[in-house]
Amino acid sequence: MGTTGTSPVREVADRVGATPSLAWLLQRSPVVLPIPATGAVEHLEENCAAATVTLDDDAVATLDALA
Repeated sequence: MGTTGTSPVREVADRVGATPSLAWLLQRSPVVLPIPATGAVEHLEENCAAATVTLDDDAVATLDALA
């Protein structure tokens, strides 16, 4: 499944201020945190910002329905 356009993952990510991949990973478990291994400063900042994102029940339900 892609994360471009108006996918449910993209919609949740936009709502909580995360990238689609981070929104998806964060809803899997409260102890999941992506390891920022990247050569791009922008991606490193996005990965580090994941620690500040909180998904509400609606966002988790939307993402769970896709799994």
